[in-house]
Amino acid sequence: MMLFPVRDGSSVLRRGTPLSGGAPLRGGLPLIVLGSLTAALPLMGSLASCGGGGGGSGSSNRISVELVSNGFSGPPLIPHQTYAYDATTGQPNRNSVIEIRSMDDLLNNVRSTNPVHAPSVWRVDANDQAILPNGNLGNHFLLIQFSTEPDIDSIFDPTAAGQNSSGLLGTITISRVDSTTGSITPIRGRGFLGGVTPDGIGGYQTWVEVVNARLSDVSPNGEAAGFPGVASAFSGDTRLVDPKSFVFIPDQDGDLGSFETFPLSFQTRIEVTSGVLSRSGRSLTNEVLCAGCVNADNYSPEAIAFDPQNGAEEVDPLTSVRVEFSEPVQPNTVGEFPGPFPPGLSSAVSITFGPQTSRISVPYTATPESPYNLARYILTPLFNFPGRDPLRGTIQALNEITVQVNPQIVKDLVEEIPQQQITANVNLRTPAVLWTVGDGPGLVNAPVSPSSVYIGRVGGNPGLSVIDLYGFGQTTGDPSADNPLTPALDAGNTFIYNPNLSYGANIVPPISQGTTTIDGGSGGFLTLTRDSALTDLLVRAPLVLSVDDIHIGHPLDKLFNNSSLECRSGGGNVCAATGPLHNSGGAAVNGNTIGVAPHPNPPKLVFPPICVAPFIQGEEPTLDARSPLQPAVDLLGLGDPFGRAAQGVPPSGLLVDNDGFFGPVPPALNGGVPTACSPYAIRQQIGHFLYVVDRSARQVKVFNSNRMTIVDEIDVPDPTDLAISGNLRALAVTNFASNTVTIIDVDPASPTFHTVLKTVPVGGGPRGCAFHSENEDLFVVNYLGNSVTVIRQLDFEPRKIITNQINRPIDVAVTPRQINFGFNTGLYFAYFLNQSGNIAVMESGPDGTNGIGYDDVIGIVAATFPSPQSIQVDPVDFNSAVWITHVDSTGRGAVSRLALTDSPVGPLPLSVTSGGIILPPSFRDRGFSIVASYDYRKLTAGFPSDTALDNLTNLGPVGGLSTPQAGVPGATQDGKTLYRIINGAPVQVSFPTLLFIANPAGGVIDVIDLRNANLLRSIPASGARHVADYWRQ
Repeated sequence: MMLFPVRDGSSVLRRGTPLSGGAPLRGGLPLIVLGSLTAALPLMGSLASCGGGGGGSGSSNRISVELVSNGFSGPPLIPHQTYAYDATTGQPNRNSVIEIRSMDDLLNNVRSTNPVHAPSVWRVDANDQAILPNGNLGNHFLLIQFSTEPDIDSIFDPTAAGQNSSGLLGTITISRVDSTTGSITPIRGRGFLGGVTPDGIGGYQTWVEVVNARLSDVSPNGEAAGFPGVASAFSGDTRLVDPKSFVFIPDQDGDLGSFETFPLSFQTRIEVTSGVLSRSGRSLTNEVLCAGCVNADNYSPEAIAFDPQNGAEEVDPLTSVRVEFSEPVQPNTVGEFPGPFPPGLSSAVSITFGPQTSRISVPYTATPESPYNLARYILTPLFNFPGRDPLRGTIQALNEITVQVNPQIVKDLVEEIPQQQITANVNLRTPAVLWTVGDGPGLVNAPVSPSSVYIGRVGGNPGLSVIDLYGFGQTTGDPSADNPLTPALDAGNTFIYNPNLSYGANIVPPISQGTTTIDGGSGGFLTLTRDSALTDLLVRAPLVLSVDDIHIGHPLDKLFNNSSLECRSGGGNVCAATGPLHNSGGAAVNGNTIGVAPHPNPPKLVFPPICVAPFIQGEEPTLDARSPLQPAVDLLGLGDPFGRAAQGVPPSGLLVDNDGFFGPVPPALNGGVPTACSPYAIRQQIGHFLYVVDRSARQVKVFNSNRMTIVDEIDVPDPTDLAISGNLRALAVTNFASNTVTIIDVDPASPTFHTVLKTVPVGGGPRGCAFHSENEDLFVVNYLGNSVTVIRQLDFEPRKIITNQINRPIDVAVTPRQINFGFNTGLYFAYFLNQSGNIAVMESGPDGTNGIGYDDVIGIVAATFPSPQSIQVDPVDFNSAVWITHVDSTGRGAVSRLALTDSPVGPLPLSVTSGGIILPPSFRDRGFSIVASYDYRKLTAGFPSDTALDNLTNLGPVGGLSTPQAGVPGATQDGKTLYRIINGAPVQVSFPTLLFIANPAGGVIDVIDLRNANLLRSIPASGARHVADYWRQ
């Protein structure tokens, strides 16, 4: 094992973000320079105009590298080239060559079947003498073309001391690299900028100019006679003295008259850093690292540097890994690009940690540092490394990380021609580094819905936390003092009181007490789940910079699961294909359902993982059998989830018995034979897609709700609020600054999953948004526009703008259409919460002839809600009820429930005449009243900001609904519709007993027991601003 030092890395580029000036130039035309195509060199002049023009002029004065060339025909060293990739056919279009000038160019086009093209090489004659592009003898040269004229003093050191580095300041380096040792040695030579070179005594001299359309030696003593193009002209040679052109000529003996090559037995490495400035002082926007060679590339691409370096200590567990190779390499041979699917394990670089007897391999995505640097790669682990063991001993080996580059995997850019038995060079060596991480976020294994509520925390440490509503799961947590035989109750761990532990190895899979913080277990009912570092902030910076809203989407197993069809590497269970519900004659399910929880919730993390690609580390949920397959009964049922610590009485059961032994038959028992399978309801990957607004990053971040790892990042202009449609197909994102709503596909079965479907213009400063749960409309309240935009869900076209009674609206809630419930009005109601504290109520249509509703605001609620923060639908009260957070008349925090309490029963016509009878003007009057309220007498001091309800008992598995007016189908399972039809009658979708109230000022989540209207517990959570359950609007 060889250990190499570390070179400094640069900042990570966010996936999908192009570099400045990154638009492709002349797509489809290979850039051929200097020796082959006369028309190509004027193209370099047009390149310069893209960056602001020549001579330092231009509106932006930004400076970038536009071209790095050795002058010979073929692809330049920079920009790299490839064929355009046709996503519809999955094949490269060999009639269209594109330049790779942005990360999007790279990610959208480069594939293992469509590699980066090999750059041209310097040529020599039969005697290994340097030749020019025209074939005549002459010095080799390197051309770097900038978009605008550089500041000469940012490139050269014209002093006598500077001659030791060929007159270069260090912002541009041309070196010889030995891939076998990793050594990098500067090449002696002479540099020119626009024909000007350092004089070695503190100034500059012009050595070459264009005279009568030819390059001429104008140096004091004829020193420039060997400058390329002076003695032997070639096409386009005058570009070498353009003010934007840096030229370097190898010159070991200090005499340009004796023609020299670049190294014959080593690669030449070219690096241009941001220290190069424009004449206006702007830094280079695209740092460059590339390489070239003479005659043929016969050099293996070796890893020569790592970051973190060997022996590093106290490394941030959130770190990415950087590996630098001796030359540019094919990106797809290093690892997978970021994408909608989790990466598998790469054979190129192994990142491992843990005891030697059971090493844990870490999947990662690999992206080059930039499209102008395919030699340095950023390896982003699928999950963060475990922080230092907080218990100082039991899992200490987990914070020792080894990074090793494996041989014969990584390929350089040599073009492979199988017919001629020409293959790319591969790496031969096995360098590795070992380093340790310090304190920081650990691994996460959190309980999943319906036994969880998610918290968005703001302030100095923004992030996500999870409230555990189960209490007996094998989460990450503290295993210490786990001794149920002692009279002292372990208040930090309740998993040990799970009665199913008595089965031990006789249950499938076996269950046992945890021994580390990775499998330690739950801290208890209504506690915050902790990671393996024993912190309850499970997601923090830099994964999120802010948390501004949270919504729960589809189950993860629709896209990532352990079935033999979906597990591409390192696992697979033939019994984990989508199957029937866990009862005789049960209907087929489409992914894990919100209706039941796994046992335990969650199952423990296991090493090695049950599937490598996609990476699934959680054990399968418990099967209703013992080993060998005999019936097993779930001993964990209803009971006291708290226990009585003062009396030494442990927790005895669940608040709601919604778990069970619903897992699939594991491979160890089914032998890969489908006939050995039995019905199941929950499989790995458990959890849901968790959507989080990160306004500071201008993204919607998508997390695995169980592991709290990032699944995807979706760029949006200025995200403020989220809403998910009732049929689970669309995510709406309001963008405050751009006055738009972004519609994103969130159906994992869709070919456009997690892509933007549409951008809808709305009024000024949109804030809150909500879908009608039966799929009719999307409502967007426009804070600056004093309006509400009503968008038809069928085609996401605005159908109406409401301004009546709308003044600085901040939030909206929409209740179901009352059909055979409530007052049976046949209408739905939308509540618009104005900043002033009043609420405008809209009743739906249809309006017009034979209409039954105005499809407009019908008035202002009599009650006011000072300093309002949020409004959420109450799915329990069929009288179109909503919860509002606000302050009371004394300025102290309060939460109130508002409902329709007075209304004529049944649908009513809009006309004041009916059957020849003139109806009184008040015949359609409706009354809205506060029916419940919690104030300072029960709540923690502070200002409530948001509400959520538990979903422990729900009818999610029953198909969702759409009204006839919607024109779109409902969800077949787990829809966001707020009621279901059971035996022909409407029934609420959820039966909550707990109300969660976020209080960021008080630093708590207050939990109200709805059965007796008392405060059940206050959960400490500093900065808790948002709380989210599954049916959140």
